[in-house]
Amino acid sequence: MKKAAAIIMAAVLTAAMSISALAAPAPVDVQRNNINGQERIEKTFRLTPDEDPNSVIEEPFENDGFMFNLETIRFEENKNLVEKDARQTVTVETQTDDAAEILRLLASSIPYTDEAGISGTLYIDTASIVTVVKDYETKYYAVTDTKEYSSMLMNDPSGIPQSTTKNGVTLKLKDISWVVTETALAGDSLVPVEYKAIVSYSGSYSKQEPTGYITTANYTGQIRLETVESLTVQVTYVGTEIAPPEPAEDPSASPKKEKGGGAFVAVSVIAALALGGAAAYLFLLRKPQAKVYTIGNDGNVFVANISFDLRHPVIDLNPIHDKLNTAAAKVVLDAKTAAKLNGKPVAVLIESRVVHNKVNTTEFDNGEYWIYVNVHTTGEENDD
Repeated sequence: MKKAAAIIMAAVLTAAMSISALAAPAPVDVQRNNINGQERIEKTFRLTPDEDPNSVIEEPFENDGFMFNLETIRFEENKNLVEKDARQTVTVETQTDDAAEILRLLASSIPYTDEAGISGTLYIDTASIVTVVKDYETKYYAVTDTKEYSSMLMNDPSGIPQSTTKNGVTLKLKDISWVVTETALAGDSLVPVEYKAIVSYSGSYSKQEPTGYITTANYTGQIRLETVESLTVQVTYVGTEIAPPEPAEDPSASPKKEKGGGAFVAVSVIAALALGGAAAYLFLLRKPQAKVYTIGNDGNVFVANISFDLRHPVIDLNPIHDKLNTAAAKVVLDAKTAAKLNGKPVAVLIESRVVHNKVNTTEFDNGEYWIYVNVHTTGEENDD
């Protein structure tokens, strides 16, 4: 008997330690109200973005003569927005300084992220565009010219100018061609008496020309970063008044027992309590399971089994949310489990919503009880 009691006590202590290890954060505010004759307790929590909002849900609890059960859970993201002005300078190289051509090479906007991870889009400031010469090189150009000198009595080069000027460049004599323009009779022969000189001149000049151009342009705009700093979670419990205990029987009305019977009864009571405690503990370990199916064009497809507590009938679908790839799903309870919950509320959690359902065993379908859930909606649902 002592050994059995020790085993039961160890199991109870182990369960208590497990519950303590999973203790939820303390609420930042607790409000109790009576609305239309119904007792309600609202607890508000402030969680970090990494904490699970469902972790604050409590088992049914007693308070001031009422047993409180979960009704709804809501959470809101508390966001922090950082905005600031940003600027980035962009440089491009071109072979021309034509403004229209350069503007075609520059993007009208660019993505931008600073060292803190704040990002956005920056837009070009056309007034900031500046183009300068990248470098210079010397280039040489040839210049030529042709002149005619008429009415020359002799084809003597010494009478021809040795240089000329064109566009500011001095050209030197390069070649002379003589043309007889008039002759005269000398004896029996004609001899030239007048010439025209066709003279070509050549020269060159150098010029410093750009090898290319560098253009800079500023891009400006506002960048922003939105982060979730915390979660505000509000959990609402609804209370049901606890019935007063029945009056104890009058001990004087009990029949007298044989001598030694008291010890036997005490041992029997202790044994019954020990066995009852063990049974209760084993009952806690054997949680019922709800089957979850997706509903789609291919019919009902099984997804997973979800365990839950009969004393706290909350079925959390969030751990398998990524597997619910259809618009609707259904949660199925077997007949035995549904009978135990007949007339009691069952909450199905999905995303930030709670689907309320009061079990009615008159609505069995082929020996099973179904709860339908819209997978992608917002707010609360009732499937009573």
